[in-house]
Formats: sequence, C-alpha cells, structure tokens
Amino acid sequence: YFEVPSDGVLSSGFTLVFTPTGQETAPLVSMPVILPDSSSTYVESVEISIASETEGANIHYTIDGVVPDTESQVYSGPFELLESATVKAIAVADGYRQSFIVERKYTVIPRAEAPVISPAAGTYVDEVEVLLTTTSEGASIYYTLDGSEPTEESTLYDEPFTLTESATVKAVAGGSGYALSEVSEESYEILITAEAPVIEVAGGTYVDSVNVTISAATAGSSIYYTLDGSDPTGESSVYDGVLTLRESATLRAIAGGDGYVSSEVVSESYTVLPDYEFVVSFYVTDG
Repeated sequence: YFEVPSDGVLSSGFTLVFTPTGQETAPLVSMPVILPDSSSTYVESVEISIASETEGANIHYTIDGVVPDTESQVYSGPFELLESATVKAIAVADGYRQSFIVERKYTVIPRAEAPVISPAAGTYVDEVEVLLTTTSEGASIYYTLDGSEPTEESTLYDEPFTLTESATVKAVAGGSGYALSEVSEESYEILITAEAPVIEVAGGTYVDSVNVTISAATAGSSIYYTLDGSDPTGESSVYDGVLTLRESATLRAIAGGDGYVSSEVVSESYTVLPDYEFVVSFYVTDG
C-alpha cells in the first residue's frame, strides 16, 4: 500500500508502478528531469531543459505554478526564464500511464544598472563634489576611492561627497533583490591653489643694493618671479635663493608648480640709489 501525495508531486527519480490484484497495468512514463539544479540563485536568466528516459515521451510543462496536463505547453527544446518561476512538468507516451508531476522552483534576480558617476572625469581646482545615481529602483550603491574593486562590503553611498585630493571613484549598484552591476569608474585630478608667496623685505628706497628673500607659504610649491613689472608665469625665473637688487625694480612673484594652480601675484617695488662718493677740492687764489 502506498499513498500518493494529493498534489501528485514526487521527487525526481522516483518510479512507482501499481498492479491491482489480478490485473496487470501499463507502466508509468519515466518522470521528467528538469535541469539545472534549482538550489542556486541565477542572475538575469537561466536556461531550462527537460527530459524523460522514456523513448518517444512528450513532455508538457507550466511556469506559472499551474499543475500541467496534456493541454499544457509541449516541451520542444531548452527555454530561458527571465524571472523567478516554478517549472512543473509531466511526461506522456503511448502505451504508458502519465508520469507523476515534477517541479523545480527557480530564483532569477536582475542585475542592477551600473551607477552613473558625475561629473565626468577630469582636472578640478581645489575640490569636486561627486554624485552617484542608478536607474535600478531600490538598489544601493557601494563605492571605493583607492582604485580597488567595490563590493557590498565597500562604503555605502548615501549622499554626494567632496574630493579634496586626486582619486579614482569606482562604484557598483546592488543590494536586496539585485545582483551587483558592472563597475563604473571615473578618475579625478585635484589641483590645489598655492598660497601666495611672502616677500620678506618691504618695498622702499635703498642705497646701493637690497637683499630680498621670498618664502613659499605652501609646502612643495615653487616660486616664480619677474623684476620688470610683468606678471610672472610658470615660465618665469625660478626663485632659488636671496635676490640682490643693485638697481631699481618691481618684484612680482607667484607660487605654483606641478600639482598646483598658480597663486595670486604679490609685488613690491624697490628704488635703489647709487652710493655716491663726494670729493671736495679746495682752491687757493692770490689776494
């Protein structure tokens, strides 16, 4: 004696033949085998194949949870599921009794759309505010700033952030109900505006010469200067030590160099007078 489940579903591979007392019955069609395994979660799609060991058997199946019968879709080859579904199938063949129902439940999740990082990669002065968005509703965004690949363990994005130094932003979207998206990436070069240099000696009038020292307020920056009153650039003379002025000049200077945006111009004017030597001559005349 064996009691068949009310829904007629038996585990894959189980074969049962009923032989009433005094009468022999036709064998059951081999139950369909549905592949692949349904214990995994599939991303975007999963290809389903169904087979029966009974030669010439036709397979009917459903993917909406309805119990299949001979009016259900006939299996003709592998098909794709693009969303979660329960596949149920039966096999039928001439000279055989219909197989029991087999089923597999598949979980198919979409891949989140890759985040959009804005603004575009480029060179920015002092800072840049970075915004991350995704079109996948309800998805979370995770990001890194050190060039490493982001995962769900990376920093969770919750609002725009400001970069004050050069960095590579990498981001993915994912979270509940989504597979991680492709990685989005933008690189930002942040140039710092150098502070204006300090001319240590005040402008004024000096005799014979004046020694002028210039100091940089921003560590690592270079100082460029002119003595003719023109605005200095990165192509101007590089300050590398005390300047000795022996004639009048207007000193103008900036700080800058690699990794820096040039500072404001500072200026001092110097009037240098010659140091005259006076020779006094006496003349004696008769009378």
